[in-house]
Amino acid sequence: MSIKRVYLCILFILVFSINSYSAESIYGYENRDNNIDENSNQTSFNYALKVGTLGVGVDLSTSLNEWMSLRFNANGLRYTTDDESRYNSMISTDKTYDLQTIGLLLDYHLLQLRVTTGIYMNDNLIIDIATPTSRSGLFFNGVNYDVSSITRVEQTISFNKVSPYLGIGWGNNTKKEGWNISLDIGLMYHGTPSLDLDITFNPLLSKAKADEILKNAEAEKKVQEDDLSDFPFYPVVMVGFSYSF
Repeated sequence: MSIKRVYLCILFILVFSINSYSAESIYGYENRDNNIDENSNQTSFNYALKVGTLGVGVDLSTSLNEWMSLRFNANGLRYTTDDESRYNSMISTDKTYDLQTIGLLLDYHLLQLRVTTGIYMNDNLIIDIATPTSRSGLFFNGVNYDVSSITRVEQTISFNKVSPYLGIGWGNNTKKEGWNISLDIGLMYHGTPSLDLDITFNPLLSKAKADEILKNAEAEKKVQEDDLSDFPFYPVVMVGFSYSF
């Protein structure tokens, strides 16, 4: 799933919301006048703009009944920071966080509080690019390899594509019409992260030396994956504004 798909999902949500509102404006007044009762303030749709640990997100919700609603959620963000290399703290790396998630969520409302469960399609990636120099190399399995052996290492951390979610939130989008504050706090289970190493060798490097580096890199990869296995959950905190109509 590319970042373009996330943006297309966000665009779909906005277009769908506008079309729904237009249809209600054209056809809904007569029915609205004839069906006013104790549930007259029950809303049909809600959309929200949010920001948080999943990136920048958009929600589209629809009421299922007085207490439950179904929510479609799309999030995306890509940014790059300078950081120390995992293979040598003396080397600065370009670390890119590519956040892309699409979720289908079920909200159970109790007053303004809600309990949320659902599934995310998870394409989050962490991409770390390190370039050794003649003075500072990269350590694989305790062995130092400088630019005479390796010219570039790209490390990519990925996660389970299907990630269950459980959380709580604030903001009852099934009853209160108009603008509201929305908050989500929960955990997304993304499983044991997977690590991939793409190593670019010096063109003058011998095959025997390259095979040695690959062997040590594989050993280093297993150590890192073992460390990453302690983090099977991704914390979700999203805050924003919603509008019900």
